[in-house]
Amino acid sequence: SAAFFLETDCPYLPPQGFRGQRNDPLKVKYVAETLASIVGRPLEEVAEITFQNACKLFGLSL
Repeated sequence: SAAFFLETDCPYLPPQGFRGQRNDPLKVKYVAETLASIVGRPLEEVAEITFQNACKLFGLSL
């Protein structure tokens, strides 16, 4: 299992393609897409791993 979390540097430093705009948490999708491309895994898998890691970090049982 991979150990990673995603963040967006809100409200500064938006992803490429959004430079000059205010960053917001909705753009974390673009961070996930980039990570999926780098690690060679499907976006859905990266999203699920990130979700499970966040649940563990915050002690959530969903």
